[in-house]
Amino acid sequence: WAEVKLRLGKKFGSIQMAFRKLDSSGDGQITFLEFCDMMALISMPMDQRIFRQLFDKASGGDRSLSMEELKTLLLGKTIQKLRFVMEGFNSKQERVQTYIH
Repeated sequence: WAEVKLRLGKKFGSIQMAFRKLDSSGDGQITFLEFCDMMALISMPMDQRIFRQLFDKASGGDRSLSMEELKTLLLGKTIQKLRFVMEGFNSKQERVQTYIH
């Protein structure tokens, strides 16, 4: 997914812009066909069966992929890393506070 995120960013500038361009029906959801179009636009040629498996996993098994699902999918590891860093920061801040008071 990191490569998909990178290519979408290069092609569209942001995940939100990519989503708006790819949501050809304008319903706030990406269908399987729109998902396949997205992968073709960012030059990720794969067998359609693989696309189906990726789409089903990303969409949670329903027939569409929302903006939130796409963002969670593409930014999940980044969010995990940020949480880890913030937990470390908060822990250090609490230790410093004990010395100050």
